[in-house]
Amino acid sequence: MSTEQDKRRLDEIVDVLKYIVKASVEVAKNVPEEFGKARNEVLIETYRYLLGHVASSYSVAAGRAVVEAVARYQQPAAPPAPQPAAPVGVETIAGKKLSLVEFVDLLKKKPSSNAEWITVFAYYMKHYEKKEGFTVKELKDYFKAAGLKVPGNLPRDTKTALKKGLIALDLESKRYYITRKGEEFVRGMLSGEE
Repeated sequence: MSTEQDKRRLDEIVDVLKYIVKASVEVAKNVPEEFGKARNEVLIETYRYLLGHVASSYSVAAGRAVVEAVARYQQPAAPPAPQPAAPVGVETIAGKKLSLVEFVDLLKKKPSSNAEWITVFAYYMKHYEKKEGFTVKELKDYFKAAGLKVPGNLPRDTKTALKKGLIALDLESKRYYITRKGEEFVRGMLSGEE
């Protein structure tokens, strides 16, 4: 081999090594931050893995193909789903469902109107049943489950909660959901603060 060919081959190898480092960094970036030091270990192990494949192939072109394949097919790790903050005063036990009655018992300040009860039920649905929305018809079951009399004019009471900004209507699905203001209101009831 001539000196020019050696230089070109060396430049190709350096390029592949740079590419391996870049691909390893990209893989490590996809590790969620809460794993801390594990990100460095992922970086090192990915680098070793890619370098091993390049070395075993004895071909710069094959090495580049391995690195490109890994970079192309590396799926970013999904960030951990945000967990709702546990309500004030509530001890959460994994896998244990809190009944509606148990949740209502945790309220240090009880609702004084049907609109407030609807907001409490919406909070319970979102945080304990993982429901994104509800209809007026579904509310009847929640009043019954809480041991309360079903209001005679539930659509009016729902509209009152809507006007107060405690719940909102999703125009696309035609389902109601609790607002940030509604969540703060229920947290205040759980803590006993206004």
